[in-house]
Amino acid sequence: MIYLKPSSGLNRWSMGKCNMKKLTILAVAIFCLFSATLAFAEPWGRGMGPGFGIPPFATSNLGLTPEQSQRLQALLEAYLKEITPLHNQLMSKEAEMRLLWSDANPGQEKIIAKQKEINELHRQIQEKASQHQLECLSVLTPEQRAKMTAFGPGAGWGRGPGRKMRAGW
Repeated sequence: MIYLKPSSGLNRWSMGKCNMKKLTILAVAIFCLFSATLAFAEPWGRGMGPGFGIPPFATSNLGLTPEQSQRLQALLEAYLKEITPLHNQLMSKEAEMRLLWSDANPGQEKIIAKQKEINELHRQIQEKASQHQLECLSVLTPEQRAKMTAFGPGAGWGRGPGRKMRAGW
């Protein structure tokens, strides 16, 4: 064990307090940095992201014509325009659900009614996604559809970054 010389004017206890102060400041800074990172992070889960329509890796392998590419892009834009209001409503309803659950005495009827609204929005979005997928397939030739099946089941329609589907939390 190393002791400081008394002539240095510092004893080992005062040096420890100084280090403790620095350590506390460092811990607070790390906590603030971590909190800021979490605040700006987007959750992962089921949602709109890469995977709606024909996947980018498949377009080069399918040999799409410029007309097909333009048609698929137009379909995607129309689809996103159609579901964006539904998606915004869904986010709003989920926020309302979180508020209901945060209440000290959550009302069962209100929670069940809100969950039904959320389920209906999910159903509408899934229905529109299926319609979009079928429209995208209708643009492809039979040969291109056969190549799509080679990419695996459901290629092009999968999970990506986006808002999670939560059970009200």
